[in-house]
Amino acid sequence: MRFQMAPPVAGQTSNTELNSAKTIATFPQHTLVLLRKTEESLKRMVSLVAAGLLLTLWTGRVLGQIVPDTSDSYVSCPACDLSYSSDIASGSAANESFAIVQDFVSALSTRDPEKVAQVFCDDGILWGTVSKKARYTAEEIYSYFDYFAREENEVLSACPQVLNVGGPDLYKANVAVNNAGSCLRMSFTVNIKNNCIAYLYSSYFPNDPEDLRKVDFENEMPWGSTETGTLPDPDTALGDCKACDLTVRGDIPESDVDGVQGVMNAWVDGLLAQNSTAIADTYCTGSSFLWGTVSNMRRNTYDEIKSYFDWFATSRNFTEEIQSVCPTLSMIADTVFVEDRELRLGEQCLRMSYTIANEDGTYCIKGLSSSYFPEEPAGLVAADAKNLNPSPPSSPEVSPSPPSPAASAKEHLWLMTVAVSLLVFVF
Repeated sequence: MRFQMAPPVAGQTSNTELNSAKTIATFPQHTLVLLRKTEESLKRMVSLVAAGLLLTLWTGRVLGQIVPDTSDSYVSCPACDLSYSSDIASGSAANESFAIVQDFVSALSTRDPEKVAQVFCDDGILWGTVSKKARYTAEEIYSYFDYFAREENEVLSACPQVLNVGGPDLYKANVAVNNAGSCLRMSFTVNIKNNCIAYLYSSYFPNDPEDLRKVDFENEMPWGSTETGTLPDPDTALGDCKACDLTVRGDIPESDVDGVQGVMNAWVDGLLAQNSTAIADTYCTGSSFLWGTVSNMRRNTYDEIKSYFDWFATSRNFTEEIQSVCPTLSMIADTVFVEDRELRLGEQCLRMSYTIANEDGTYCIKGLSSSYFPEEPAGLVAADAKNLNPSPPSSPEVSPSPPSPAASAKEHLWLMTVAVSLLVFVF
């Protein structure tokens, strides 16, 4: 917004000119010099204040657009051959799995949060694209889509991959979604028997660090590259994740809790030892899945997963960097579990979701999706406040009592005194 003084009408003497003439005729020369200097100082002061306000408005507008882990991370979705693994499910199970994903997309297009929430299983879990926390109740899931579903969502393309998670009914459909120009990594764990979503983890596509691309190239991964200067740095995000003890949701047998924690401890031990082989060994044989914190490639084979940790496990000293963890364990099938972890890594917070299967008594990681904490939009915060933390009814406002006649008289006398003082000073 610009403010501009209106120029005087041609041929007409302005009040400013008359006042200036009066001043010149009345005051001695040294007073005029002093007044001119004061006038110049005031002009400079006004200019500085105006410049400061403009700078504040500009930086607030520009910096306000810089948010971590956003759609700007990846301007367009990768091609549909972003996964090079052939060891994935096919046939009717894959078609049924992806049909549930299509049900989700169709419900999303209605902008009705109730319809979207109904696609989830009764005990379904959601870790949404712009949600810092995983959501474990129907009310929490509804609240998320009370914001997200009402936004502009237009799924332009999808690149599905389906693999079995455990048993005949549970499958993971990993989808690269172009949603109205933003590229999302969406991992749906679906129950094709009950025709519902058991778990959905979603995040924006990250930027691959160049060093990771180089390691992939050395390990003969098809997407590896030795190019430099072509990719922006990966997004990082501060967060408010805190330490907590393990939360076990529902009635999970103690033997399963111990089995899951055993493989999780082995995964962490490998990371602390910077041993990519030990980490890769914790994944299930056959088809597994990794969508790493800063990798836009879906990795399914042992070599693909190990290649990621050849870089990630040596990227920092995790013994010093891991500051806290907050795990939550859920059972989504008789032999399949999900452990969600909020991890503080240095000054960054990560959202990590592990799918763990019990394969004939051996617990192994079937899948891992990880990303930085997102910046929660104000609309989501408002939806959660409305749906999950409604404010108690406010007390009726009490109108302030009118001032007493004596107080009014004193106020008027004070204002008159100030006005008279100003007139004396001016004239």
